[in-house]
Amino acid sequence: MLRKNLLKKISNLILVFFLIGTLSSCFSQPVTTVAVPEDVNVRLSVLEAKVNQLQDAVENLMGFMEETKKIQVYNERLKISYEELKNSFEDLKKEIRVLKNEIKQNSYKDKLLEQRINLLEKKLETLQNTQEKILENINELNDKLSIIYEKITKVKVNVETEKVIKKKQKKTETLKPKELYSLAYKEMENGNFQKALELFMELYKRYPYTEYAPLALYWIAEIYYSEDDYENALKYYLKLIKEYPNSSKVPVALLKAAICYKILGKMDKAIKLLKELISKYPDTPEALIAKEKLKEWGE
Repeated sequence: MLRKNLLKKISNLILVFFLIGTLSSCFSQPVTTVAVPEDVNVRLSVLEAKVNQLQDAVENLMGFMEETKKIQVYNERLKISYEELKNSFEDLKKEIRVLKNEIKQNSYKDKLLEQRINLLEKKLETLQNTQEKILENINELNDKLSIIYEKITKVKVNVETEKVIKKKQKKTETLKPKELYSLAYKEMENGNFQKALELFMELYKRYPYTEYAPLALYWIAEIYYSEDDYENALKYYLKLIKEYPNSSKVPVALLKAAICYKILGKMDKAIKLLKELISKYPDTPEALIAKEKLKEWGE
């Protein structure tokens, strides 16, 4: 009996050790991961380098702009110094004239004295001419600096504008189709047609398989139509008809496309579209208008 119990305990221990060994081998298995392709890493590194270079260039440009400001300040100070020197020249000229008159009145006949006065006048005249050239250089430099500063400011404005655009793009990137459509429609209602065009275009490109894509194309065409840009309007009406033949906007797109063709002098194509509209969508209000148009056009 004792022997039987002992054998049973040994069997249980062997079973336990076997289970522990099995579990350990399972947990020690390495986790399989998919290696990132070398091409992706290389392309990412190149992009990072380009962005860093661009950042350095912009920072250098900003630094140069600050230096330009300092130079302009220094030039303004030079102008002030010029005015001060100019006054000093006038004072010295007066003193020389007074001295010459005094010598003349007292009838001094000293050649050395006359030479010294003449030399002093020539020096003063030379200094004054040099000072005027300096002023010309200052004004010329200021003009050049103003041009440079204006260009740098434009670059800065463009950089800031680009940042704002990217920030706005990031905001719209998170919008769902319905939200993006509502935003675009609101911009159109407020008369911000360019912004509306951008948003409708973004909607069409990002969500081409949603119900809002044909609506986006329709309103893009309508905006161009309202601005008398019939070529672009026609382009997007036809795009809507071709890419979304089951859209509820197709009948009106056919009608408006036909009108665009007529305005652009392509009467045959205009008539063809109106007949297609009447044939495919006979029970629509657009079909009735198409019939009236054909009568007007002598068909």
